[in-house]
Amino acid sequence: MKKSFFSFGFLCLLASWARADSVVVFNELMYRPDAAGEATGEWVELRNQLGVDVDISGWRLENAVNYTFPAGTVIKAGSLLVVAEIPAALTAAGITGVLGPWDGKLGNGGETVELRNTSDRVMDEVEYNNRGDWPAAADGGGPSLARRAKFLDGREAVSWTSSSKSGGTPNAENFPATAAPPGLVINEAGTARIEIKNTGAEAVNVSGHSLRVTDGPTVVLPDQSIPAGGWLSVELSAAPESPVLLFAPDGVTCLDSVVARDRVRARFPDGSGPWRYAAAETPGAANAVTLRDEIVISEIMYDHPDSSLGLAGSPRPGQWIEFYNKSSAAVNLEGWTLRGGIDFAFPPGASLAPGGYCVVVENRAAFAAGHTLPANAVFGPWARTLSHGHDTVILEDPAGNPADEVSFFSEGRWPAEANGGGSSLELKNAEADNNVPESWAASDESNKAAWQTFTWSGINRPSQTGEPTLWRELNLLLVDGPGECLVDDVRVTDTTTGTNIIQNGGFTDGAAHWRLLGTHRLSRVEPEAGNAGNNVLRVVATGAGEYQGNQIESTFLNNQALVANRQYEISLRARWISGGGRLNMRLYFNRLPRTNLLGVVTNGGTPGSPNSRTAAVAGPVFRALSHTPVVPAANAPVTVSVEARDPQGVGALTLKYSAGGGAWQSVPMSAAGAFFTGVIPGLASGVVQFYVEGADTAGAVSVFPA
Repeated sequence: MKKSFFSFGFLCLLASWARADSVVVFNELMYRPDAAGEATGEWVELRNQLGVDVDISGWRLENAVNYTFPAGTVIKAGSLLVVAEIPAALTAAGITGVLGPWDGKLGNGGETVELRNTSDRVMDEVEYNNRGDWPAAADGGGPSLARRAKFLDGREAVSWTSSSKSGGTPNAENFPATAAPPGLVINEAGTARIEIKNTGAEAVNVSGHSLRVTDGPTVVLPDQSIPAGGWLSVELSAAPESPVLLFAPDGVTCLDSVVARDRVRARFPDGSGPWRYAAAETPGAANAVTLRDEIVISEIMYDHPDSSLGLAGSPRPGQWIEFYNKSSAAVNLEGWTLRGGIDFAFPPGASLAPGGYCVVVENRAAFAAGHTLPANAVFGPWARTLSHGHDTVILEDPAGNPADEVSFFSEGRWPAEANGGGSSLELKNAEADNNVPESWAASDESNKAAWQTFTWSGINRPSQTGEPTLWRELNLLLVDGPGECLVDDVRVTDTTTGTNIIQNGGFTDGAAHWRLLGTHRLSRVEPEAGNAGNNVLRVVATGAGEYQGNQIESTFLNNQALVANRQYEISLRARWISGGGRLNMRLYFNRLPRTNLLGVVTNGGTPGSPNSRTAAVAGPVFRALSHTPVVPAANAPVTVSVEARDPQGVGALTLKYSAGGGAWQSVPMSAAGAFFTGVIPGLASGVVQFYVEGADTAGAVSVFPA
């Protein structure tokens, strides 16, 4: 079995956790200055994450604001660059090298801003808002929206927080090294009372600290100490949806923030967890929060392949989401809602039986065209639509707390076949962490499509003047990979002589006379399922094909050349399996080319039924794989760490490594809670490859990278 792995060397760095093309990223945004910052206006800060200078001449900011970087704009290695609505104002405040002005405005309530290079490729994007997990302090309270660290995905709210100071830190590090914070956080919030908790190990005197309501009152805290682990309840009047900020005595350093709502909100767990709606107000005591977890998001069709389903008012009508009740009791769904990329409220009377499924759809007619489910198991339509690239689905219980949440992507480690390739995203195990890509798989659609026969003919003429005569072959590839299909009975017939010039077109001799290259190198010849004795070519494309290195080739019989101005016929049988459905075939130098449209299924997925990729046990899932030092010196040991979780419990983890392409060595990893570490011994200079292998207590094994 082929393994994926990370590698390091004495001139190599570990791959970034964010987008593969995250060279220059958004590092800080001031999208809603407070009254004190209105004079300097809005601004964004970019960071060069690389160790080399990057020329961004001609790159652009787009969407909410528009700005083109002038010729000669270079961001030094690891450095920052600020672009502003009013650059002169920031310059007057002592900020150097500020570019601008831009056209447009950053929206107060939420907006999207993109960074595009000269090839119009999106290098980074932020779709911020003032709801959900986005930091409240950045919404007019004074602080900026600040990226927590390098190499985090900027499309995720969890990657961002508010700056620690009012006015942000333009052209400086987001979180400068300072004395250890006092450990004060806002722990419970309503419109009439705010509770502060001391999460530190020592008592803290709050004299001079203040609670400030954006566009509202400020309350200066009294000369009073909060013991370690203790609480202080403060009366304060805040209108619903107003940000409330906790400031240090200097009035500039923001320690914490929250948006006041018309219901009491509380951190759960106390002092450190995310904000949830409380069952009751508990000033001076542990927070009272009850979370539901009976219903899980179990399947998502976010990119249906058939655009012909388009209906009025339904931009993506084939979308749907499946929910599964993993409990042993029926769940009344009235009052439950969907948030994130879509909006939907379950109607009165809706319920889900134990072990049962239901589906919420974007368009009922489109869903019914491919699937048949009982009427009481299908709900919709929903409002808005899921993105084809990245989106979040949040299932909230009647209290307004998240019962389940999934943020999916169309790239990276997420199954590519679900990105318009006919498959849905299927959760492999209902107890798995469904925010980890490895917990999901593309639905198995391999038995739904039928074999198709394609035949076409034409006169052989050169496609360009001066063509070389060295290559004499047939080429085939999936132009819209990744994807898979089966191919059989390939023929290229000289219609004048009736001679087939393809060798082993029925694959009776395995892959003899066929070359599997580049993105198509994992293709293979295998027996056809259900047809004993017949071999087929399984075309496996890990990416799109192209006319040179990423294709499958076969040289003509006896290396014969095509005869000019003679008619040839090309024929084959093919059957779609997953992903890309455009199979291109041509004779050398693009003679008689044709892209055949395979019968991609339009009833993909398993809505209302057990998932096709269900696994009773699937092995641990992993997060935060890293190694230190990143660039080790010769003969220096390297510590590899990773977080591993499994609903059955994590058993043993093993670190596998290979030096210079040599044999794989094994090192046991030691556990500290959910984190595991292993040490690769000091080695001479060269490239070292490694991956992690883990087993759960039920014996299921998984590796990371998968």
